[in-house]
Amino acid sequence: TTTGRPNGTWNNEMGYGLVDAYQAVLLAGAEECPENLLITQTYTAGAVDDQEASNVIVSLSEINSGADVTFDAGVGVYLFPGFHAQIGCEFLGVIDGCGGVQKTEGDEPQVNTPAQITSRSTISDLKCYPNPFSESTILSYTLDKDQRISLSIFNPNGQEVARLLENADQIAGKHEMTFDGKDLPAGIYFYRFTDGAGNVSMGKMSKLE
Repeated sequence: TTTGRPNGTWNNEMGYGLVDAYQAVLLAGAEECPENLLITQTYTAGAVDDQEASNVIVSLSEINSGADVTFDAGVGVYLFPGFHAQIGCEFLGVIDGCGGVQKTEGDEPQVNTPAQITSRSTISDLKCYPNPFSESTILSYTLDKDQRISLSIFNPNGQEVARLLENADQIAGKHEMTFDGKDLPAGIYFYRFTDGAGNVSMGKMSKLE
């Protein structure tokens, strides 16, 4: 509560200035919204969860009957093998981004599979071999035109564990790159390609003991 200020405004001399409360809430939410999310948790009956990311959401979640879950991403929602939404749950995938999604009667899911998202990209024929791997693996991909490419590896917590390319100029055609993962713990990892237009393509690989 403020006193002595017309309409509850802050004193400009204090360095605050006039702030629209609603816009301030939106800005605060945008600052907290992550760029990417990797969601692996299991949602039990009665669980209610809304997850937002400005770029992409990758999920291997199990959504049980009676759960109510929304994934809202700015570019795409990736449902990888292991994701399962049981009959009786409410699941909504939205391509909208940060800022909050209110589900209303008649909302239809807007969910992309990995293949659908990859087809929009200028990167194709994504492969990782051997997969699973013990020490290193080869990432293979094809570019349909000359462009800049970024390539990163993420762990199951969504943390970047390696950055192999960052805005690297590459020519059209087939490319291969070796990823040395011998120092990483065993488990599931994801590789993410971003092309010159900002389109994202992802794949999954497994590291053995």
